[in-house]
Amino acid sequence: MYSMCILTNSAVPVLYHVFYVQPVLFRLAHIHAMK
Repeated sequence: MYSMCILTNSAVPVLYHVFYVQPVLFRLAHIHAMK
């Protein structure tokens, strides 16, 4: 149970980065490339 909690806590920042940070960076890079 405790190890599952650690896995979940470590997975959250990774998912946040993959689903939020990367699309934002991709969008910014795309906008920058369009200029």
